[in-house]
Amino acid sequence: MVGRLILILALPASAVAQSSSGGYIVTQGGAEIVRERFSFDGVELTSVMQITSARLIIRGTTRYDDVLAPLEFVASGHTHVDSAAFQTLEVVFDDSATFRVTGANPQTGSTLLTRPYSVFRNLGFSHLAVTLLRYDRQRGGRQEIQLWVPDGAVVIPLVMELSGSGGQLELQGIPVIVETSPEGWLRRAEIPLQGVVVEWMDDVEIGGIQTSSEAPLELPATVGESTHAFVSGGLTLEGTLTVPKTVSEPIPIGVVVAGSGPTDRNGDSPPSLRTGMYRQLAWRLAERGIATFRYDKRGVGKTRGTFDPSETTFEDFALDAQAAVASLAEDARFSKIVIIGHSEGARLATVATNNGAAVAGIVSLAGAGRPVLTVLREQLARQLDSAMLHQYDSLMTLYLDGVELQAVPPVLRVLLVPINRRFMQTSVAYDAADQMARVQVPVLIVQGETDLQISVLDAEALAIARPEARVVVIQEANHVFKRTPSTVLAGQMTTYIDPSLPIVPELIDAIVDWMSQLP
Repeated sequence: MVGRLILILALPASAVAQSSSGGYIVTQGGAEIVRERFSFDGVELTSVMQITSARLIIRGTTRYDDVLAPLEFVASGHTHVDSAAFQTLEVVFDDSATFRVTGANPQTGSTLLTRPYSVFRNLGFSHLAVTLLRYDRQRGGRQEIQLWVPDGAVVIPLVMELSGSGGQLELQGIPVIVETSPEGWLRRAEIPLQGVVVEWMDDVEIGGIQTSSEAPLELPATVGESTHAFVSGGLTLEGTLTVPKTVSEPIPIGVVVAGSGPTDRNGDSPPSLRTGMYRQLAWRLAERGIATFRYDKRGVGKTRGTFDPSETTFEDFALDAQAAVASLAEDARFSKIVIIGHSEGARLATVATNNGAAVAGIVSLAGAGRPVLTVLREQLARQLDSAMLHQYDSLMTLYLDGVELQAVPPVLRVLLVPINRRFMQTSVAYDAADQMARVQVPVLIVQGETDLQISVLDAEALAIARPEARVVVIQEANHVFKRTPSTVLAGQMTTYIDPSLPIVPELIDAIVDWMSQLP
């Protein structure tokens, strides 16, 4: 059985037994992004969320104990109010949040918790409403509770200071202004830095958002897959070789190099990132007569062997890409090898090629063309106020200089993790445009117009460095090359968590056409 809290906040008796039902409408910049309907009986919270600007419905049930600490949480993703779940997340809370993902991209894991804690499904404001009921109004002042967030399976601090019918929260360092009912139930919230407004509604209608264009999650009948492994730096890295089932002569193959973070061969980092991008890329290319090899990054998936993450460098990952190419060089099934890098993987692909990877060309998908720190700061400027951005500038300089940081705001901690310092120090030393200028093989540069991480400016910078390169900008394609006209993160969220949403066909067309013209 899940244990009860040892140390708890004192609660008014009425708060524990309080029940409520209704919903919330969430807007950003005046445009609706999420609507939620919920019911809470004091013990069990049930909710259904519709990501308005995308194609996803999330159903959730959370069971609480008598002091409103979560005991269990179950959430499922659907493409329609009546459709079967394509993925389910089950969580049990104790000293850890132990989770299991079933359906698409199965995964298990756990996250250590510090009491008092709660759960917060991103944009699920009924969860926040229940959490606010744990504020001890008799004690008052600033009180902190740890939130377990399914998006990333991480714990972030929520600092609350309420008085009367409202107050201010800090959610991972970002201020949130809230208004509550006399009983303490959330009625309105505003996140000024993000332009997000949350409004209470007595009832919220959840509509169907059925789509007929989901990408099937089953391997196409005309495509075959097998496991392929290679050795790099004392590690054995494993991946998936995808080929057309019927071929009469050697065919080209692309080696897919993943982007940043603990990304696996499919382009996923469960349980938070579930794009299926690389798997879809492989299947669609195989249907057009091009084989691929996609592999788990070192330390991810089925990596075998040990290494020290704190000493791992950017060069190590580039060597992995080079070794992956070399492992296929003598395979008679393949006529030529190209290297396909996505995001950070585009820089790795370029460095691997300049270091001697024997490839016939490079495909850069959403690759940075400007210095890493410039791109990162540009991303942060859309999320942080000027004071926090200035603090980031100072802390990043110290971090790269090797200084042990004593106090890092919660919103910046993920960027300044000590174990990642060596990698970051070596990563910023590689200038993308300079590396591209040195390339001696044909290059295809593909960029999404609505990409919020890498912009068209980066594609243009790469093209200036390599004028012979072919540049393709795909309208309404984001960083994972899924179709979305939205230019805000909340509006694109579904594309990062629903692996059934298809990649844009223009991406496949661009690669196939370019590869068909390689010498």
